[in-house]
Amino acid sequence: MAHAAAPAAPKSFTVGRATDDVRKINVSWKPVTGADHYVVESIAGNVESVINVPSSALSYTLDAPDACSSYKIRVGAADADGNTSSTTYWTVKSLAPTYISGVTNGREDDGTTAWESWKAPSWAGESPLTGYHVVFSRVSDGGVIADETITDTTFRYKGVDPARAYNIAVSTVNAYGQCTPAKSTIDRFRPAEVTDLVVQRRADAASTVEVLWKPATNGPTPAYYLISYGQDKITSSLKVDATATKATLNLDAAKSWMIEVKAYNANGGSNAVSGSVPVWKPSSTPAPVTPPTSVPAPGATPSTPASSAPAPADPSAAPGTPGEPGTDSSTTTTTVTTGSDRTPPTITTTLSQASKNGWFRSAVTIHFNCADSDSAIATCPADVVADKDGYGLKFSGTAVDKAGNTATITQALSIDQTPPTVTAKVTGTKSAEGWYTAAPSIHYTCTDTVSGYNTVNVCPTDTTVTSDGVNQKITGTAWDKAGNSATDSVIINLDRTLPVIKASVIGGDANADGWYTTAPTVHFTCTDTGSGLATCPADVKVTTNGAGQKVTGTAVDKAGNASTATISVNVDLVGREDAAVSYDSTCTLAVTKAASTCGVKFSTQPGTRINLPDVFDIKHTEYPEGTYWSTQVAVTVTNDTATAREFRVRYQDVQDGDRVWVERAIFTDGQPGNVVPAGTSRVMVFDVWYNAVSDSSDVPDDLTLDFGYELA
Repeated sequence: MAHAAAPAAPKSFTVGRATDDVRKINVSWKPVTGADHYVVESIAGNVESVINVPSSALSYTLDAPDACSSYKIRVGAADADGNTSSTTYWTVKSLAPTYISGVTNGREDDGTTAWESWKAPSWAGESPLTGYHVVFSRVSDGGVIADETITDTTFRYKGVDPARAYNIAVSTVNAYGQCTPAKSTIDRFRPAEVTDLVVQRRADAASTVEVLWKPATNGPTPAYYLISYGQDKITSSLKVDATATKATLNLDAAKSWMIEVKAYNANGGSNAVSGSVPVWKPSSTPAPVTPPTSVPAPGATPSTPASSAPAPADPSAAPGTPGEPGTDSSTTTTTVTTGSDRTPPTITTTLSQASKNGWFRSAVTIHFNCADSDSAIATCPADVVADKDGYGLKFSGTAVDKAGNTATITQALSIDQTPPTVTAKVTGTKSAEGWYTAAPSIHYTCTDTVSGYNTVNVCPTDTTVTSDGVNQKITGTAWDKAGNSATDSVIINLDRTLPVIKASVIGGDANADGWYTTAPTVHFTCTDTGSGLATCPADVKVTTNGAGQKVTGTAVDKAGNASTATISVNVDLVGREDAAVSYDSTCTLAVTKAASTCGVKFSTQPGTRINLPDVFDIKHTEYPEGTYWSTQVAVTVTNDTATAREFRVRYQDVQDGDRVWVERAIFTDGQPGNVVPAGTSRVMVFDVWYNAVSDSSDVPDDLTLDFGYELA
C-alpha cells in the first residue's frame, strides 16, 4: 500500500540570534498546507535535538547557551504519521572564536627555551578577538609554569628543563569567553629518528645481519645509538658510538628477527625506526653469470599467511598510546656473493584504500609490487587481505629475483571495523508524568578498544537541555579514529513554565460597600501551555462571616510546577429584619426563647428590660451634629453542647417603639477569640448606643434588649 506524500517543506525559513538575548535563536517559517505539526531540528557539535511544535505555531525560540557551539538548524513539516519534509540546514556560527590552526612548536638554546606558534582562528566570533589564553605546564606532574593571555601568535618560555616534556594549551578569547583549548606537547630535547634504515643478511654468511642508517639532520646531536632486536618482541640490544652509521649482528638464519634503531642523548631516546629480516632460504644452485633457466626461487614469505589472521604487534613494546599509528613499511634485503647480479630487487606495497588517522575501518588488500633491473623477478608475493581488528599489525612479503637476491617488505596496519559504544545518561529530577521542571543535563560515556588501545576520537560533549518541549529527542554521536560512529538518544520532556490560575467571585449578593450578604462562590480558572494541567482547584463557597477573608487555590501542571491565586471577600450573613435571627444548617433560634436546640443559653433573656445606669455613668461622645450616649451590657453565653463552639452575640434595642438591630464591635471577656468551650460559659461585653442625638435630659434610663447570635 502506497504511503501518502509528506507535506511540502516550509518556505521563507529564517534563523537568527535574538536581538535582546544572543544566547537564544529565533526560527520562523510560513504555514504549510496539510501539516499536522512541525519538527525543529538543531545540531550543536555532535548532539542533535528534535522538537515537535504544533501546527498553529509558525516560530520557535531555541536556547543556545553554549557560546562555543555553532548550531545547524532546519524545520520540517510533518503529517500525523510522522512523514516529514524538511528545509536545508541553516548554520548559526558560535559566539566565541573557533580553534587556532597551524600549530608548530620546538625548543631553542640547547633545549632550555620552549616555543609554540599558531595561526589565528578562521572565525573570531560575534565580537572581536581579544587574545590567546596560554597554559604551559609540566607533563610529569601537571604543574602549571605559565598561565597568561597574550595577543601575539607565538609563545616563548625560557629556562625550561631539556630533560622534561611540557604541555601547552592555547584558547582563543573574545567578549563571550573562551572554548576548549588546542593542546600539544613539547617533547624532551632528545635526538630525532635516524633515516634510510637498511637491514640485510649477507648471502655468504646468512647469520650475519648488517644494519645501516643515516643520522637525522635536525634536532640535538645523539650521544649514542641503541640497536635492539628480538623475534616476537625486543629482547636484546647493542650500544654503538654516535659516530657510527652501521652495525653487525649475529642472528640465527633459521629464524625471523625484528630490529629497531634509536638515537639517544642525556634527555632520552628518539622514536624507534624498525625493520626485519626473514628466515634465510638459500638457492639450491648458485646463480650462473648468464640469465638462469633452472634456478628454483623461494616464494613469498609473509610473516603471516595470506589469510586474515595477522600477528599483532606486542602492545607493551609500543612507545605509548598511539594517536595516528600510520601505515609505515620497512624493507630488508639479501644479496648473493657470486654472479653478475648482486643487486636485490625492489618491493613496495599498494593498499586498497586510504586510512583515516592511520586507521582502516574495513578489510584492506595489500598488493605487492616487485621489480628488478638485472635478472628479472622470480617470485612476487600474492595479495594479502587484512580483515581482523588490531593495532600495528604487520604483514611481510618477499620478492626474489632470478639471481637469488631477495627483498622483504613489512607493512604495518591498524584496523578497527567495530563501532564505538556510547551511552547517554540524564541527570535531573522528573515528575511521575515524566517531565523535568529544571534543565536536565546529559552526560555521554564512550568506549572503543582495539588491542588494548583506546581508539575513541570524539565523544559527545555534555549537553544541558534548556528548551521547553515534549518528546525532545537528543542524540549524541561518538566517532573512533577509524571513522566508525555510534549514537545514543534520550527523550526529554521539559516544562519550566508555571501554570496560570485566576480567581473570581461568582454568585452572592454584594452591597455598595462590597459586603456579601449571601454566600459568594470563588471560582478558579486554570491554563497550562506546557505539560498540561494536573489539578485545578474546585469552587469554594464562603459561608463564614468576616472582613478580608482570603481564599487561595493552587494549580499544578503535570511537570509539578505550581501556581497560586488568592482573592479577598467580605461576608456578612447576619439578618437585619426585626424578628430575624442567625442560623446554620443544623439548628435555628427564635428570639423569644431562652435556649435553643443548638445548646446556647443567655444570662439575660431576650426581651428583658434593662435598667441603665445613672446619667453620670453613661459615656457620651461629642460630634458636630450633637451628642450620642452609650453604655455597655454584659451577657453570659453558655455552651451546653459537647463541642466547642464559636458565638457572636448581637442585639436589637426597643425604645420609643423603634425596633432596630444595632451591631457594634464585640468585646470579649479578656480572652482571645469568641470560642466557648463545651459545657462552659463566657461573658460577652458589648456596647449599647442610644442611637439618637440628645441632651442629658433626653437620655433614657432603661430599654428593652432582644438577643440573637450567630454560629461561626
